Amino acid sequence: MPDQEHLKILKQGVNIWNEWKSKNSDIQPNLSEVDLISAVLTKIDFSNVDLHGACLVGSDLNSAKLENALLRKTNLSIANLKGANLKNASLSEVNLNGANLNAADLSFTNLNNASLKGTDLSEVDLSNADLRGANLTNAILTKANLSGANLENAILNGADMNSADLSNSNLSTASLIGSDLSNADISNANIFGISASELTLDNTIQKSLQINQDNDLLIQVDNFDVSQLINLLLNNRNIHSVIESITSKIVIILGRFSEDRKDVLDAIRDELRSHDYLPVLIGLNGSANKTITEKIATLARISKFIIADITGSTSVTKELQKIVKNIPWVPVQPLVQDNGIEYGEIFESKQDYPWISPIFHYKNIDSLLPSISDHIIAPTVSLLSKLNKN
Repeated sequence: MPDQEHLKILKQGVNIWNEWKSKNSDIQPNLSEVDLISAVLTKIDFSNVDLHGACLVGSDLNSAKLENALLRKTNLSIANLKGANLKNASLSEVNLNGANLNAADLSFTNLNNASLKGTDLSEVDLSNADLRGANLTNAILTKANLSGANLENAILNGADMNSADLSNSNLSTASLIGSDLSNADISNANIFGISASELTLDNTIQKSLQINQDNDLLIQVDNFDVSQLINLLLNNRNIHSVIESITSKIVIILGRFSEDRKDVLDAIRDELRSHDYLPVLIGLNGSANKTITEKIATLARISKFIIADITGSTSVTKELQKIVKNIPWVPVQPLVQDNGIEYGEIFESKQDYPWISPIFHYKNIDSLLPSISDHIIAPTVSLLSKLNKN
């Protein structure tokens, strides 16, 4: 509960409060659990004040002095703290959701387990701050200074960190799903065990990224994507079998997922499974674009071979023509169901593409099933062996 004498002084206005405080610097004011919803407190001096558990929802603390203040579990949601000085303040478990902290000084602050969802932290100074376990989902951190900050286990999903300084920060076990790190500096950051996907890393400075927690063995890399791969290699006991599967067992099955074609693709997949392959079924039901082509090409490059049902689909044929020219180590077996349509060679000159088998024709799914093993899989494996020898 707040000290009633201190609260009485505060109610007389910011100027009276600031004057009293300057004359009584030896006193630590107690305003704990005070209710100051929507209060106008511009440029107030709350330095060293005990405000833990206070309610300051929607309050105007523009340019306020809050250094060394005790703000644990304080509710400052949607408050205006633009340009405020919170250096070395205690803000653990504080609610700052939707608050405006633009250009505020939060250096060396304790924000352990704080909630800062959707908070404007653009150009804020959070250097050396303790943000362990803090929730910064969708926070705006453009041009923020987070150098040396401890963000261990923090949630930064969807955060905008464009041009932010995260050098020497601790991001271990943090979640950065969908975050924007364009033009940011994450050099010398600890990124051990982070959860990250759909990151934007345009022009991001990535140097000396620490990817392990072993004090006796320091491992650093200069690329975020490489760090993810090495983390898997070091920490996933099953990764070696996964790598073996990628290099020796994955087979791409390309076709259309239409009602009349899906059964054929499923039958091929089942047969491949019985031969201990790992089939990856890819359905192309419309016109492909550059992104789709790149994704298919990426999978094709790590596959053992490709089986493509081109029946009634110019889009599948066109995709083959785009991707297989650049992967001469991956055999391709096209197949087509006879339906009165004439199919020529996929490529004009077969001599130039020896890794592409002639089109295999079949009448229907019943006639295809007994042919898959001997007339599709076996010849393709044989072709792969010849390619490897060459």
